[in-house]
Amino acid sequence: MSPHTLDRTTRLACEEYLALPTRGGARSASGRLLLDQAHGGQHHLHALLAANLMSPNLSWEPEARRRNAVTQRRTARYVQWIADRGTLLEIKTTIAARVAACILPTVNRHGAINGMPGLRLAGITARRIHLTHLPTGGRIDLIDDVMTHASEHQQVFKKEVVVGNRRERPVFEQDTLDPAELTHPQLTEPAHCPQLLAGLLVRAVALWWHLGIDAAWLPPSPQHSTPCLTWLARSGADVDEVGDLLTRSPIAVPDLAYASAGRHGGLLTLGSERVRLQLAELPV
Repeated sequence: MSPHTLDRTTRLACEEYLALPTRGGARSASGRLLLDQAHGGQHHLHALLAANLMSPNLSWEPEARRRNAVTQRRTARYVQWIADRGTLLEIKTTIAARVAACILPTVNRHGAINGMPGLRLAGITARRIHLTHLPTGGRIDLIDDVMTHASEHQQVFKKEVVVGNRRERPVFEQDTLDPAELTHPQLTEPAHCPQLLAGLLVRAVALWWHLGIDAAWLPPSPQHSTPCLTWLARSGADVDEVGDLLTRSPIAVPDLAYASAGRHGGLLTLGSERVRLQLAELPV
């Protein structure tokens, strides 16, 4: 296949499966569109965000039991596409301020952190909300679907924290890590499969939507020593379809391999990292 044909195939696959605009994207020496560019701290941030956006249990909201509490996985429903720009992660959203308000860290009434520890609000414009991550040095731009006056965005973040008789800046405006953030076990990278998770980030959210599934990331448990991506069996996409798209298609994660284990299961392997794919009979 010629480089021109290969690039066209990749471009069409990015547009179909990832809803990703390909004009202006970085390319390899052969001209092929590059989906994975981040290194170092930026790469670690991608892995952390991927684990959070696919978590079925954690909530960004201070009171997770509230009727309308937004779980980390539900936050992904506001995302249209994710692009790795090397030293910057761009996330196109339907409501950027809503996503930012969900993922920026706050301290709840129990003294624990809600949101993503170490994430900070770095700036606001009419179309973008700029975020930085103190532990990794990584950067995120949340891009709004429509032009919004910067002052409207700013109203969302005008919060003060009352401690005794003092008024303090919220955690997401502080220049250093809050003591509550320092106790978090995964400040710089996920405990499991950081390379694989970083590769999933720019693909998973849009790909799950395209396939009609809502995959959840489950860390190792006493029952299973290998982390798992799972979704409802009745969703329509089987594990082999997902495994093939992630390993053998134009949008494949580099060096990722897949082995089928039957209709309901499979295994993704990237170096020493392994993740099970598993269909579930009940919602996760």
